[in-house]
Formats: sequence, structure tokens, C-alpha cells
Amino acid sequence: MSIRMKTILILVGTALVLLAGLYIVLTILILDGFNRVEKSDAHKTMERLKETFETQTEEMCSLGHDWAIWDDTYIFAEKNNQDYFEANIASFQFVEVNVDFLIIINDKNKQLVSVTHKENENTIIPLPSAILDAHFKPTSEVLTYHDEKTKHSGILLTDGFPPALFCSIPILTSTAQGPYHGFLVFGRFLSPARKAALAEKSKLTLTITASNEPGFSKTAGGGVEETKGLDGIDVVPINDDTLKANVVFKDFYGKGELIVSALMPRTINKQARTSMTYILIVLIIMVIFFMLSLIVLIEKIVLNRLSKLSKQVSRISETFDFSTRVDATGVDEISALGDAINGLMAAVEQVNYISEEEKKNETKE
Repeated sequence: MSIRMKTILILVGTALVLLAGLYIVLTILILDGFNRVEKSDAHKTMERLKETFETQTEEMCSLGHDWAIWDDTYIFAEKNNQDYFEANIASFQFVEVNVDFLIIINDKNKQLVSVTHKENENTIIPLPSAILDAHFKPTSEVLTYHDEKTKHSGILLTDGFPPALFCSIPILTSTAQGPYHGFLVFGRFLSPARKAALAEKSKLTLTITASNEPGFSKTAGGGVEETKGLDGIDVVPINDDTLKANVVFKDFYGKGELIVSALMPRTINKQARTSMTYILIVLIIMVIFFMLSLIVLIEKIVLNRLSKLSKQVSRISETFDFSTRVDATGVDEISALGDAINGLMAAVEQVNYISEEEKKNETKE
């Protein structure tokens, strides 16, 4: 193999190793960095979604506080007067205040009010007994009174019904004084319509599943096994185009779970890959230009001169004309080699001259 070919192969191999190294560095530093930013952005999105649930619960608690810390409600819980029911409960605007059920239980654990409403209407109907039996028995935690600041809120899961956000407030006087006369509870179901509204508002593809739903598994809706974040939030890439972010809410009792999963486009990752592609193209062009420049430079400074020197030496060996001299211009190793060859040719020429002279002398004798 010629020196020229060996040089080209070495330079090409070096360029490939250099590009591979640069690609690895870009992948580790740039792509991984963008992925961390992407996960952080998705995490913040799920935090906002989590805050939405908490805000909705707090809104109900605020409304519940207005109703529970009220002399009229306090008297109703004590005397069960129908005037209060007709003036406040019968005309309650469920749809307008975004509440689905209302419960009033006095301090003797008697259910004075337990109503819900027809879908998209304010017409009140009895609250299903399954919900009352599951969560509002006399010994239920949601009806446990500690002091005037007692408040219970969270998520309730009931078989056969959508998950519900609720807030339970003790019934006190308008000055927040006791003794307490029971609890007032507001609740809001996470119905399919509300799920769709939440997805539209958040501009996300949402899946909301509860652990009491038929067919629920640990990988449903994004996977509890994948959700390892300390705050109940985790982000899991599905492929190069989509990632799934999960947030897990524990129910009020800490046993059941509500899993909210969101599919998000990997816009940041896509932009990072596009940027990497452009950077690699530029690097490849630069490396090719550098390699070609280096090859041309080596060709001119070294290879062409070596090739010329080789041809001159070959011509001398073919003609046995030792008076011919090779090109030895310049001040470098190749010119030094040319000088050495010329010196050798001069020595051979001198030896031949002496040998010829000796032959002539022998002939004369």
C-alpha cells in the first residue's frame, strides 16, 4: 500500500473517530440537557394541574365555610326548620356554583340534607345511599370534630360513581363559636364532562382513572409503578415524539388512588434533535474541509516531492547515469534525503571514474 493511501486512510479514520466523539459529547451534554429541561417543564405542567384540583377543593371549602359558619345553618342543624330548606336548599344553584352534592348532618348524626341535582339542571334529587353509606356514617373520619378550625377535604372514591372532591366543615355560629351542631359537606364529581373541560382548559390529552374502577391495574392511566416522584409526579418518555406525565392523588383515607396522566408532545426534544442534526452537518462539513485541506497540504509538501524523488532515483537506476542529480531544494528531511542521494551518486560516479582510469592504464601497458 502506498504512503499516499495510508495517509488518506489514517486521516479518514481520524475524522470518523473525531465525529463519533463529538456525537457522543453532543448526545450527553446537549440532548440530555434538553431532556432534563423537557422533564422539568412537564413536571411544572403537572404541578399546575395538581394545583387546579387543590384550588377547586379550596373553592368548595370557602363556599362551605360561608354556609357552615352561619347562624341560619346553625339553627337549622339544631331545629331542622323547613323554612331554611325551602329558602336555601330547594333553590340552591348547583350548576352555577359548580357543586354536585350537599350534605348536612347534625351533631346527633342525623342526616338533615343529602341532595344532588339532575345533570345540567338545578332540580334537586336525593343523593344515592351508596355514597352516604360509604363515607358519611356516624363514625366516618370525614365527620370527626376536633375544634372550631376542623376541616376535612380531599378525594372520595365510591364504587359505581365518579371520583368526587369534597370539603366537610363543622357547623358553627356566624362568629365561629360552638358548640358545633354537625357538619356541612359540599362535593363535586369528576364526571366525564368535567374531565373533558379540564383537558380542554389545560390543552392536554388527559386520562383520569381511579383505583376502584373495574379493570384498574397498576399500569392503568400511566402506571403507578412508573410514578416514583416524591410529590406523586413523574414523567416517562414513550417515544421520540411523546411523553407521559403522571400525578397520583391519594384519596381522603390514604388507601385509594386517583391517577391523572397527560400525553405531551416532545417539542423540546424534537428541537434539540433538529439542532443536533444541524450541528453535526456543520461539523461534518468542517471536518471534511479540514481533512481535504490537510491531504492537499501533505500532498504538496511531502507526497509529491517523495514521488518525484522516487521517479528520479528510478530513472538513474535504469540508465546507470550516475552523473544525474535528484532535486534537493528546500531545507527539510526530504531535501536532506535528496542531498544524501546526490552525495551517493557523486561517490559512485567518482568510483566509476577511477575504475575507468585504471582500465585505461592497464590497456596501455
